[in-house]
Amino acid sequence: MRGGVVTHHVLSWYRQIEGKEIQFLVSHRENSSPTYGSGVAERFIPEVEPLSNAFKLTIGNVENSDEGTYYCAVWFSYKYIFGEGTVVRVQVFKDTQRPQMTLLGPSLVEMKLYRSATFLCHAARYSPNALRIKWHLNNQSSQHRSYTYPAIQTSSNTFDQTAEVSIPAALWDQGVEVTCILEHETGVQHLTTRANNKKQRDCKPERSTHDGMKHARNETEVNPAIFGDAEMLSTALNTYSFLIGASAVYGLFISLCICRRKLVSCKNQGENSAVKPASSMQITLQHANHLTFNCEG
Repeated sequence: MRGGVVTHHVLSWYRQIEGKEIQFLVSHRENSSPTYGSGVAERFIPEVEPLSNAFKLTIGNVENSDEGTYYCAVWFSYKYIFGEGTVVRVQVFKDTQRPQMTLLGPSLVEMKLYRSATFLCHAARYSPNALRIKWHLNNQSSQHRSYTYPAIQTSSNTFDQTAEVSIPAALWDQGVEVTCILEHETGVQHLTTRANNKKQRDCKPERSTHDGMKHARNETEVNPAIFGDAEMLSTALNTYSFLIGASAVYGLFISLCICRRKLVSCKNQGENSAVKPASSMQITLQHANHLTFNCEG
């Protein structure tokens, strides 16, 4: 816990299963007995650790039904303050794959028209599906608008996920450093860029608090032209779309002129001439047994 002392508060654990309402598991205070929610077994063991100022939950005899997102909460100033949540997955066979990370943006068109710079961070072909994506500006947590899209499962039983953040274009022009951070079971990855095109990938996996997990260091360079290529591709796509639209309008105009000329020619043959009805023309446009984790608040 940061900004407080665990021994001074009542602390609780909640769990939310995907598609269901959040469920109260247990609350606890130092030197007192835990209070369990309705139907919750005592294999969920809360512990207060004064030395590390942490609130710990241990799940004994882990079951498949224990999967979900676990939240710790502290009662402070007449309200509950929740942590970010920890995703728990139960796997019979451990098959992990490290995310392949890509950072894209911003678009020159967006910066000129809307004075905004949007960055996309993509994590590809990772497993299991427990990933957190964060944004930092100049090594500080970003307070700007961001969104993380739902993960997509691939045919190879891995997952892809994308997140975005938008900042003022002026901030980007000033040389702010934008960093995307991926937190996964296989480690923590960082990918950083700034306006002067000096980009680096610094993959520094952090040690897990769980026993038996080892993370290997991996550093990879990013092609400095990736941002420029993305901008050129966006401009070319817009230009191509405009030319296609203009060609369609021009073709329709020519067709109407030809039809009008035929109608005028038929009319000039005289009222006594038998005029055969013109054929219709249609234009179509196609267009393990126990699990322990800490609440750090």
